[in-house]
Amino acid sequence: MAKITVVLKKPGEAPEFVQVENELKPFQDLVGGYIEAVRWDLDTVMLVNEDGKNKGLACNFGWYGDIIVGPAVWVGVDGEEFTDVDPDLLTEIEDFTGWHRYDLDDDDCQGDLEDVFNRLMGEPDNIDLDADTSDLEDLIQTALDGEPIPLGGEEGVENND
Repeated sequence: MAKITVVLKKPGEAPEFVQVENELKPFQDLVGGYIEAVRWDLDTVMLVNEDGKNKGLACNFGWYGDIIVGPAVWVGVDGEEFTDVDPDLLTEIEDFTGWHRYDLDDDDCQGDLEDVFNRLMGEPDNIDLDADTSDLEDLIQTALDGEPIPLGGEEGVENND
């Protein structure tokens, strides 16, 4: 089978283009086990180790409220076939994964998701993640009712919708 060009991002390293045989086993070898495919965009999927967290694989990057561990591989898709990735994808992945901004190690991935997020992004100083949401629900209902929304103290903003 022919080789295709993919993007490989290992923990603690910059993403890079690599050539790989377009077969299941080489992809499993790259991620270190069974693959899980995650949609990246219409033409691309990201392949990761489906059991990476249970295996204790090294922290790689944050992914929409989760942490990707172990190597990640981006492949182009055409129907049900893997294809070469778009040549412009490397810069997008560099920007998204922030490999140049964070020096992650295995300790960064330990603990619950809130702890990991706080270590990577900094402790939020004005957000109480355990707060009662009833006040927020009241504000939403106030806005839906077209009433002024209090913004600290007695001041308000008129909803003109």
